[in-house]
Amino acid sequence: SFMARFMSDRGMPAIALSSESPEDVRRSAVERLRRREVNLIFVVDLYNEGVDIPEVDTVLFLRPTESLTVFLQQLGRGLRRCPGKDCLTVLDFIAQHRREFRFEPRLRAMNADSSARIEAEIETGFPHLPPGCAITLERVAQERILTNVRESLTLRRDRIVADIRSIHASTGVEPSIEEILERTGSDLDSLLRRGLWSRLLADAGVVDAFTSPDEDRLARGIRRLSHIDDPKLIQCLLDWLQDPVLGSEGHGDDELRRTMIHITLWGNELQGSGLHAADQRLLANAAAVRDLIAVLRLRRRHSRVRVAEISPPLAGPLSLHASYTRDEILVGLGHWTIGAQPAFREGTLHLPTRKLDAFFVTLNKTDGSYSATTMYEDYAINDRLFHWQSQSTTSIDSPTGQRYVHHRERGYTPLLFVRENRSLPGPGGLAAPYVFLGAADHESHQGSRPISIVWRLRTPMPARILRTTAMRAVV
Repeated sequence: SFMARFMSDRGMPAIALSSESPEDVRRSAVERLRRREVNLIFVVDLYNEGVDIPEVDTVLFLRPTESLTVFLQQLGRGLRRCPGKDCLTVLDFIAQHRREFRFEPRLRAMNADSSARIEAEIETGFPHLPPGCAITLERVAQERILTNVRESLTLRRDRIVADIRSIHASTGVEPSIEEILERTGSDLDSLLRRGLWSRLLADAGVVDAFTSPDEDRLARGIRRLSHIDDPKLIQCLLDWLQDPVLGSEGHGDDELRRTMIHITLWGNELQGSGLHAADQRLLANAAAVRDLIAVLRLRRRHSRVRVAEISPPLAGPLSLHASYTRDEILVGLGHWTIGAQPAFREGTLHLPTRKLDAFFVTLNKTDGSYSATTMYEDYAINDRLFHWQSQSTTSIDSPTGQRYVHHRERGYTPLLFVRENRSLPGPGGLAAPYVFLGAADHESHQGSRPISIVWRLRTPMPARILRTTAMRAVV
């Protein structure tokens, strides 16, 4: 009410609303704003969601929020299109006042390319925003935001422990990973870089101290698993981890799924071992098992992969449009087993016994490139067609070239796996996973050494994947 009086006294009619304001007063306030009888509505615990006022062209932030969700809801009140409205002006009176305020998660949440380095996005004018969107920062604001982002990207371990202790003290309940991510505005990878989640809980005095024979190794492995979004894979692992005896009675695909996870958890540590030995070694680390279950449940809640989509039969346990590391894909396709690491460095995999050709595509072949208008040889034309270029040594007349072009006649199935960048963002960036686009058929081709092929996907790409794979093609 103070701000409403302050602005009204200075020639800008304003009103104040709260959750205690009568319903008729709230409705009339919106209509008065639309008729321009008032210029400003100051609200407390209102309008975060469920209110549609497209005419709003300015948003003022006057109180802090620890919730990224609430922040985006508040910002969203002004993002609706309206005739005569060219842009949304955001006046933030909190971020500079509160040093603990973090711009990084908020800017990342609005970016279409979640893997891009947010500092580079700010410096280059946010080239990866959704189509039709733009963020303009004046020079001083840009400098201050960059400073804030660079400081906040270093998520201190002692801060996480303090937040865990604070939440536990106020609620009496052990906090979840999701609560800490919301509280800190951080992402899962940044949190998992700090070691086992259970160790953070123990350091905060929330759980009893423990020992884990493979703690450091499994902490790194669980972090490498943080990309997991295949609901079938997640459910298989949860069933097994929560009941190892019953969960071990699944069919062959379930054994492949456990092998995929062991390869990511342990890397080369399992040379000479079998699946049973790997199972027992993981189960001997109770704290890591507990953490793995927590991460799997979190990733299941946030997965956007539709389990109803049918994957090619020859893809084994791999689910359409899910994300996998290269090694997980090799296991899923039967090319890698525990203790028998294959030699594989190329972007193509030929499996003659299964009559498969798997193509591993990295769209951004130049690390550090953030130009949205760079032309690449590999890109989506639309949700069905994907332009791909072979290695420069492959000629159209070679056995390999002929197999690609005439795969139907020869009984071969091409499979496409695509990622935008080689590495995930952040310090110590992990290798980025690939998205499985499914089976494809030859549509057309041209040239030789290399061959440019247009593949027709048997299942269209969802919009979230098309936006990433097509954004680098020049039209």
